[in-house]
Amino acid sequence: MSSTASDGYRAPRIADERDDPRLCALARSVVMRGDVSYVLERDPSFLAMTRAQGEGGRVVVIEHEESGEIVASAMSAPMDVYLDGRARRTLYTGDLKVHPAHRAKGVAERVAAASVAQFEREGHDLAWGVVLASNRAVERFFGRTTELVRLQPRSDVTMWNVFFGARRGRVEARRARPEDAAQMVELFHAVHRERQLAPALDRDDPLRALTRFPGMRIEDYYVRERAGRIVAFCGVWDAFAIKRARLLALSRGMQLVRVGYDTIARIARRPRLPRDGEHLRFLYATTWCAERAEDLRAVLATIHDAHAGREHVYFDIAFDVRDPMARALDGFWKTGVPFRLATLTWGTRSPPVLRDAPSYFDPAIV
Repeated sequence: MSSTASDGYRAPRIADERDDPRLCALARSVVMRGDVSYVLERDPSFLAMTRAQGEGGRVVVIEHEESGEIVASAMSAPMDVYLDGRARRTLYTGDLKVHPAHRAKGVAERVAAASVAQFEREGHDLAWGVVLASNRAVERFFGRTTELVRLQPRSDVTMWNVFFGARRGRVEARRARPEDAAQMVELFHAVHRERQLAPALDRDDPLRALTRFPGMRIEDYYVRERAGRIVAFCGVWDAFAIKRARLLALSRGMQLVRVGYDTIARIARRPRLPRDGEHLRFLYATTWCAERAEDLRAVLATIHDAHAGREHVYFDIAFDVRDPMARALDGFWKTGVPFRLATLTWGTRSPPVLRDAPSYFDPAIV
């Protein structure tokens, strides 16, 4: 990367473990504003999540010359995904963060330029990521950087918050065992290879492929069988040890929703929604796979019952709006947040022409 500093900022570079405290401080400074305003904290180690996002993941940072604080970041991680039914090496990108005091000063463009230069040196030709559908700042940013990097929207996905409620009382899936891992990974390939951007999980080390998130065990997966064969599964991951959402404020309308929710939660003996300044406890339903929606619904119902009544308010899972598997959530108490999956190209590279097919997205990697 360039060794030249400019306009009070040091030259972009790749972060290392010594940068963790300052990266965590940057994450705490970036507020997601809306009806629900919150920060996604990454204490105690920002880079722990980067490693989970993909082997070889790295974060490009820019520091303020005088204070030494990290004021901008962008991560990328190599990831093999399916595009039009074939596995292809791509880069998953995210964590484009700029400290509020240093916005509109060109640092986002600089960290993006340094990232693209790194992509070029390593021979990568395609990246992808996910953005909140209502994030106009991202649209404006890519509108300014078309000569450097270009964004191509691909799919609309909904991240569903599925709330824990009264137990359904039926156990329709069992805990996975280590000997299930190979069959689970093979099923994942068979089911998802036609979904755009589905990860091509490592067949050589299926146990590691399924438990790449910190603290996950194969027993955190629930599997459904038919005639002795696994037909559906989904994992559960509590990311609180390395990333957590702290609620800052609610709109007036959402404050009324909180009052109503807490009334029902008190009667049902369920966790209330957090007060302003408190952490929101939730789970990720990760690496879902099923041949039929009713089988996935059975797995999710088992997950719901296994974790209802604890400190978690809901679990997250995402579906492309066109994906018929979203029917698996029928009958659950849920709210949805719209996101957009997009590919990124740079230089003279043309965006890939892809057939119109649902995409796969796992919110646990964000």
